[in-house]
Amino acid sequence: MRVALATVLSFLFTGSLCFLGLELVLRAWVAVSPSVAVVLDCDGEELSEMFVFDDRLGFRPKPSRPGHDKRGFRNAEALLAADVVALGDSQTYGSGVDRHQAWPQVLGEISGLTVYSMAYPGCGPAHESILLEEALALQPRIIIASLYAGNDLFDCFSLAYGGEWAPELRNQSASVVQEVLDLEASMPLVASIESSLTSKNRLRAFLSENSRVVGALRSMRDTWRGSPWERALIQARLQPGRSVCFEQGSVRTVMTPAYRQFALNLDDPRIGEGLRIALSSLKGMADKCRLAGTTFAVLLIPTKELVFSGRLEDPRELGLEFKDLVQMEVRMWKQAEAFLAQHKIHQISGLRALAAPLDEGLSTYREDTDGHPNPRGQNCLAETVKGALELGGDR
Repeated sequence: MRVALATVLSFLFTGSLCFLGLELVLRAWVAVSPSVAVVLDCDGEELSEMFVFDDRLGFRPKPSRPGHDKRGFRNAEALLAADVVALGDSQTYGSGVDRHQAWPQVLGEISGLTVYSMAYPGCGPAHESILLEEALALQPRIIIASLYAGNDLFDCFSLAYGGEWAPELRNQSASVVQEVLDLEASMPLVASIESSLTSKNRLRAFLSENSRVVGALRSMRDTWRGSPWERALIQARLQPGRSVCFEQGSVRTVMTPAYRQFALNLDDPRIGEGLRIALSSLKGMADKCRLAGTTFAVLLIPTKELVFSGRLEDPRELGLEFKDLVQMEVRMWKQAEAFLAQHKIHQISGLRALAAPLDEGLSTYREDTDGHPNPRGQNCLAETVKGALELGGDR
């Protein structure tokens, strides 16, 4: 009996060591290659590996991690000067693509300009405004900020109301602040967003999101279950409220309108505050750049859902939730574009750039639920920014 127990314990111990060793190897691989993260169906590094605490930003990129410069930004080196500085979130950072495929890096290659990226996941316009002094220290001729419809309003709200990092961004009306805080206390926005995405089985959700070994096993299993698109169709049927499949010829993808609605509902006071904070932050940045003699422009990045909506005769083809989401985003962009025009801030629209290839049967996004542009989409954004800089105005 004791021999059998010792054998079982030895087996478990050896298995645990093998699991841990493989986990560490896969984590290291994911850290240096976003394409591997895509294969393993994970988001890449853990937050603790990507960020360090910052008393103004809440968190900022961790310096000198693999694939990043000594400041923590996604560049080959920490430049002392640059022609262009790009600020933004994961859309500009290039989540899901290799570093050289992110639009700031592509812009540098096709324009001949020295471009330095200061983008990182979770960085909204409010964060960008805090980083502006660091950007101006590089003495750029041009600074390009970004506004992404997918989650920037939520990120700006969180910076102002989620802690004591930037209380000066809060509304000057005490009644508005109290309304927002009361609503957040009773029904946290982040919990609502997470509930629209994650599995109800907490252990399964934890392992799926955190274990690279589980991701590898899942990837191996999925190869036996058909293509990513076939698996997406199955998932959409099993969870009809979470995802919607789009297919026209060779162009297809999976969208998440329920998730996006939480981050674009301007009737929610918290998202309304997020938009106000985002726009006032962009105006403050524009004013400072004018004083510094630096050209300032804002790249407007739509959600994947809005990009694909132009391929439909009626958004209701993909359901009422999708139609409502499109209306929410159109409403948001009308307000944002009117504000930027009123304050004479250069705008660069990413919508046409990301939608045009669809007419030729070429997708600018992956076939799954990921909302970040694929390498083609990143290249389209770079070409559009280059054209706008050459024209010297809105595009």
